[in-house]
Amino acid sequence: LMSDGKTEHRLRKYYPLLKNGELQYVIGYGVDVTSIVDADEKVKKQKNFYESILDRMPIEVGIIDHELRFVYLNKKTVKRDEIREWLIGKTEQDYVEKTGKGGEFITNRVAMENAALATGETQQWRETYRLGASDELHILRTISPYEGPKKEKFLLATGSDVTAIALAEKEL
Repeated sequence: LMSDGKTEHRLRKYYPLLKNGELQYVIGYGVDVTSIVDADEKVKKQKNFYESILDRMPIEVGIIDHELRFVYLNKKTVKRDEIREWLIGKTEQDYVEKTGKGGEFITNRVAMENAALATGETQQWRETYRLGASDELHILRTISPYEGPKKEKFLLATGSDVTAIALAEKEL
C-alpha cells in the first residue's frame, strides 16, 4: 500500500548466489505490474457487467467458436449453473452425451452451425419440443456468424420462445 492509499503490485524475483554450496548473496529485482493488474481487473468488471445483462435477457443467448465449442451461454439457455459452467469449451454432442437431452435436434443444429460458418450467412429454424401428450414448446433458433478481434470466427446463437405465435398459427 502506497502513502496515497493506492495499492501497488510488484512482481519480484530472487536469485541466490552460492559459493562452495553456501549462500553468499541474494540478487533480487522487482517490476511494477500495477497497470497490468488494474487493466485485468477492469476487463473482469466489464465482462461481469455484460454477462449480467445477457443473463437477464428473456431469450437464450450463446457464443460458439469455429470448432463448435460453447464460449458463453446465458442462464436462459442452460438454467443449472453447474451444467452451464461445465459446457464452456464443450460441444452440442458433449451436452447430449452428459444429459441425454436434445439428441433429436443435434444433427440439424450442427448442420446449421456449419452452414453459418461456411456461408457467412445467418441461419434460422424452429424446433418443437413435446411437453406431454398435447403441449408443445416452440423455439425459434438463429445462428449468426461474426468475426472476433483477431479475425477468428464465432457464432452468435439465440433461441426465442415462439409458442404463442405457433398456437395462433394453428388456430388460423
